[in-house]
Amino acid sequence: MKALAGIAAWATQFTPTVSLASANEVLIEISGCLRLFGGLRPLSGRIRAGLAELGYRAVVVVAPTPTAALLLARDGVDTSVGDRHQLRRALARLRLSLLDQPAQTVALLAQMGVHTIRDWLSLPRDGLARRFGQGFLDEVDRAFGLLPDPRPPFTPPSRFSVALELPAPVQETEPLLFAAKRLILELAGHLASRQIGVMRLKLDLEHAHHAATPVVLGLSAPSRDAAHLVTMLREKLATIELPEAVENLCLVAEETRPLGSHNQSLFADGRPSREERWRIIEHLRARLGMEAVHGLEMFPDHRPERAFRRSLPGRVKSPVTSPPSVLKTRSSTLSQSIARSSTNSRISSATAIDGCVSFI
Repeated sequence: MKALAGIAAWATQFTPTVSLASANEVLIEISGCLRLFGGLRPLSGRIRAGLAELGYRAVVVVAPTPTAALLLARDGVDTSVGDRHQLRRALARLRLSLLDQPAQTVALLAQMGVHTIRDWLSLPRDGLARRFGQGFLDEVDRAFGLLPDPRPPFTPPSRFSVALELPAPVQETEPLLFAAKRLILELAGHLASRQIGVMRLKLDLEHAHHAATPVVLGLSAPSRDAAHLVTMLREKLATIELPEAVENLCLVAEETRPLGSHNQSLFADGRPSREERWRIIEHLRARLGMEAVHGLEMFPDHRPERAFRRSLPGRVKSPVTSPPSVLKTRSSTLSQSIARSSTNSRISSATAIDGCVSFI
């Protein structure tokens, strides 16, 4: 059930209306988001490709009603039903065993020669209701859209935290990256549904007889790009020595922030974008360490070797200000230089320029 909840949370990037139908079935309402994703075919293609990338084999069915989609999916064939006439033909051939009805009821109907929904529809409704109950009729009516079919909504967790049990203990980092990629893809779907990015990501590598090995990724800017996160995690795992084999993974998004918007340039100048520059910095920090990559900012000091300080990469340089005593001394020197301009304009001009450069 945890795996199904992860799929449901991942699917919220396409639509907010998601429901868990059973232990291995997820319902997604897509009629309100078809234009956003370019139509039914591109959207269903993205869902299929995403599920395959997550490592799941799924039957994807599109139908006008939730119950009809469930019944057609249980038949095991990918299909898309567009209108009510196609829906009636598609449902009529299905076996009654696909319905959520007791096995004894289905067996009794089979003894009567009723095996499909088409056979069921040929019988009198009053007699069926007296013999098998109104619930059987209601389920078939919901499949055809004759009755309302409300579903309880799935609410994704506010904080992303998901664990994965490995099929066998793993000692190498490359298989760990393959397993962690599945968790990162789920994280990307969760972030996309909330229009946020992750700033700090933690992957715990759990062992049988040792404390968990933490792998922490710190980003300079919020991101939900799964490929970028996987690349950073690969660099980080390459620098870690495991005390013993890893049995479980646990991925936690410790800090998230809204994604900022920016305007695109009308004329491309060939320079890397701000996001690309941040990714280069993050790639280096993941490989070399957080303290090995930093920026520089100016600092007011007369000694050249102390006229700068380390700062966070990409940090906007604050205005350099000098202490009041230094400003007063330099201002008086500049005033004296300007005062001497009456005697020798050429020399005083040069002195004033030198004073301005020194002042700045």
